[in-house]
Amino acid sequence: INCIPQCATPAQSKLTQHGSVARSIYAPAIDWIKECNLKVPEEVGFFCLNLTQVDTHQCSGLDLQPRLIGSRAVELLIAQLQRNERGIPEKASTTMIAAQWIEGPTLISKLIS
Repeated sequence: INCIPQCATPAQSKLTQHGSVARSIYAPAIDWIKECNLKVPEEVGFFCLNLTQVDTHQCSGLDLQPRLIGSRAVELLIAQLQRNERGIPEKASTTMIAAQWIEGPTLISKLIS
């Protein structure tokens, strides 16, 4: 897709095209596709890798669940305080929060037989 403009900063969005589906971390990038007179999802599909509850763009994508990540971080901090732990832990640990797929009108569902 050649007519899609660059974002103000590379961190905001890097829109790429893979086959007939474009993806971006920036939900408003769907507007750029539409400005190219491409029909979504008929001609090109679109999904966002970072949907938030404040996005007004209706599209398919991943909800990274920032509220759940924040609440889990607070729970971990409170537990450390209750155990009287201070400073950097001797052993690193990882807490994983799975993203949630959000169905939207920007991808065509195809049945695989």
